[in-house]
Amino acid sequence: MSNTEKQQHELDAQMQMEFPFAKEVESKPPAPAPVAAAHEPGEESSLPVRSDGPALLAMGGIVGEIGPQDLRFPKLKIVQGSGPLTLAFSVGSLVIEDTVLCEPPTQQQTHTLHFVPIALHKYYRRLDANNQLVFDESSAASVEEARLRGWEKWQANAAVHMLLQEPEILKQRPDYENNPLRGYFTIQPDPGADTRWAVVSFFAAGTAYNAVVNPLMSASLTSLVQLRPDGTKELNLSRYLWTFTWKPVMIKEYRVYVPSIKMTGTETPSDVQQFCQNLRALITARS
Repeated sequence: MSNTEKQQHELDAQMQMEFPFAKEVESKPPAPAPVAAAHEPGEESSLPVRSDGPALLAMGGIVGEIGPQDLRFPKLKIVQGSGPLTLAFSVGSLVIEDTVLCEPPTQQQTHTLHFVPIALHKYYRRLDANNQLVFDESSAASVEEARLRGWEKWQANAAVHMLLQEPEILKQRPDYENNPLRGYFTIQPDPGADTRWAVVSFFAAGTAYNAVVNPLMSASLTSLVQLRPDGTKELNLSRYLWTFTWKPVMIKEYRVYVPSIKMTGTETPSDVQQFCQNLRALITARS
């Protein structure tokens, strides 16, 4: 990896704003967050599905073999106490790429977003002697691979790709008609419904991994398993709508904004489920 590529990896990592280990907000920068391109192959346990994505692309003028390496979704990030984003945004803000979606939550006002999971890609990053993530080598797909590489320490990371519902707080803004965020919320699986969505990726490590990935993994083995007409089981990761919130948490003397997700009892509309299924087939495709 060249110096330029390494610097880009480190910058992307900081832009993720995830905390493998909490750092002192006032004087110490946080440990770099995981770098994982949205095109990396997923490890979802869902049964294979057919996707009409390539056919639709061909009809629209995009031809050739299309795969995960061609995909990159906007990043959903929480601004933490240090890093490039703090130069432009308030700590605790939720941003999509470089635009604020929600201001920091307070005790008086919290924000609740809704999303539908599309795919989850778990992987591992090596830790150095100081428990810092190492970015000058590729991630490992399993603990066994990490051991075979001779890693002494590693950490689980994940990229969660989701369909994010356009929040009411955005619609209520005076500049809504000209707000650049509208360019993300353009997906309408059901043209007859007045609901718009955006496909985004949220990268999780450390505290954020426990808060986001663990609930999804647990639900994948229970509530999200359903029977097919032939009696076999399948995982439908997009079966239900989920909520996404975040708030400041004190970890010892450190202050970190931690996300929280919860599955609702609202079943996702069939058109939305089908959209997620088609996109998931491309995200998790193996080359």
